[in-house]
Amino acid sequence: MNKKITHAVLTALFLAACIPAPGQARELSEIDNPIELTYRTLGAASGVTFGLPIATVRTIPTETGQYIESCAREFASGNDPDPMQYTVATVPGIAMGLTTGLFRGMARGLMTGAHRGFNNPFSLDSFSLGEDMEDAGF
Repeated sequence: MNKKITHAVLTALFLAACIPAPGQARELSEIDNPIELTYRTLGAASGVTFGLPIATVRTIPTETGQYIESCAREFASGNDPDPMQYTVATVPGIAMGLTTGLFRGMARGLMTGAHRGFNNPFSLDSFSLGEDMEDAGF
């Protein structure tokens, strides 16, 4: 009997938390409704959970391409690199791009998911799927 009551209460709280609140951009001190706070907290948690790997996967190719280009320009002594210099620059460029892309993507996903997930719960931006992920501060 207790399990049924607990299950019913938790289900009601979950459903109430899924209803979008009308004021999405209010300060934390202005939130007086515990359901809205729960909704925003769940939005931030899901933004971090799903946004972190998505941001990492989106950041690694960008960083890798930038490091390959940078290494090729270094091998060409600042001139326009030829295809052979790009070929040689691929190995260190991929190594540096994977490393920095992994850490930068994780930081972007964490910051974007937590901040945008709380301010605008369950949106594309909170899951690092928006177009302006580059404006996350990194």
